[in-house]
Amino acid sequence: MTIPAIHLLPLGICLGAAAVWDLAKRKIPNSLAAAVATLGLGVQWCDHGSLAVLSGMASGILSIAVLYRPWLAGGIGGGDVKLAAAVAIWIGLGRWLPFALGTALAGGVVAAACYALSGRAARREMNGNLIGAALVQELPTISRGGAVAGGARVSVPYGVAVAVGGALALLAPWGS
Repeated sequence: MTIPAIHLLPLGICLGAAAVWDLAKRKIPNSLAAAVATLGLGVQWCDHGSLAVLSGMASGILSIAVLYRPWLAGGIGGGDVKLAAAVAIWIGLGRWLPFALGTALAGGVVAAACYALSGRAARREMNGNLIGAALVQELPTISRGGAVAGGARVSVPYGVAVAVGGALALLAPWGS
């Protein structure tokens, strides 16, 4: 299912704004996620009809369900979850898996950059969290303070990853 380029323009503007906002403030405004969702429903309806709207809504709900536990554990922010669900409306179920994989891959790259920019003590704490998570197979609870004694922890602006994942899913040549 393709969406005409002119209809993707508002999404591109919103995703660019979300990425910049997330980089600067580590927050994504609810109004921006709501605009992405509303525009997505409208584009789905205009371009592909009511079944596409239902597919988009199901894709958004699936995104929330998948991201619920990481959000509870503090591993991802609420704005990131809302943005991912809103972008998923544009994606639909047919391209949800490429969206999820593209977002996860981009998230890994962004997280690696944030890890490298964090102080030594913060990196040591992150290493301990990763080892602990692997051993007990449970996500650690992350402090929301963003700083660790002896070195600042750079939080991950996951809205950037969601924007990249959405662009990959909508523009890449793989099937729908």
